Amino acid sequence: MHLKTLFYKLKAKYHGIKSRLSAPSYYFDKHSKKIDISKQISGFSTLASQIISEQRTFLSYDRLYTLYQAVQQSPPQGDALEVGVYQGGSSKFLAKLLAQRDQILYSCDTFTSHSVVDSRYDGEHQVGQGFTNVSLESIHSYLGKIQNIRLVPGDIFQTYTDMQFKSLSFIHCDVDVYPVTLFVLEASAPLLNPGGIIVVDDYGFTTCKGAKVAVDEFMQANTNFSCFHLLSGQALLVKH
Repeated sequence: MHLKTLFYKLKAKYHGIKSRLSAPSYYFDKHSKKIDISKQISGFSTLASQIISEQRTFLSYDRLYTLYQAVQQSPPQGDALEVGVYQGGSSKFLAKLLAQRDQILYSCDTFTSHSVVDSRYDGEHQVGQGFTNVSLESIHSYLGKIQNIRLVPGDIFQTYTDMQFKSLSFIHCDVDVYPVTLFVLEASAPLLNPGGIIVVDDYGFTTCKGAKVAVDEFMQANTNFSCFHLLSGQALLVKH
């Protein structure tokens, strides 16, 4: 296993253990009474288990279930957009769901780590560091046969206008940092159909303060959206 891959897997496992030891108890309250979404949700559990087993996403069942529900509840008209692909697991998951609705997924990433950060909010995140243990070739190998995916490599600030969608139904933004999160929200909001849904990953994570600042700023300026902070750490934005 590549050393950087091993490092990020160990880091993710460490943060998982640490969070269970330090998180408020209500995150796990009455867990024994809750539905086991990893096994009991038709249309979700089998696909999510497959994606997780392929080890190409940091998302576990809780955050994947948010994406699943958001896709199901979003309008059937329009395309979908994911910014922040990393190793492609969430893109494959979303594309499989969207294919059932005959919708296209535009999957965007630099595939070379962060291109820009804001030192005021983005803390440990640095340009050119982190999420580098991936290549465009490996992404093509993993996702290339999925017909409703359109891979868009490069800096989203330059590539956004190259995409051919006329309207959007669903957006997944998983970039951790302030400048790109705010850009995606502001650029995409006018194209999102009424009832359209945006899921912003890491909104409630202390390691990604920039994502929360970006969402909060966006919400102050866009009263035609409602925002829900989920205990999975994601923010779910719905356009009125």
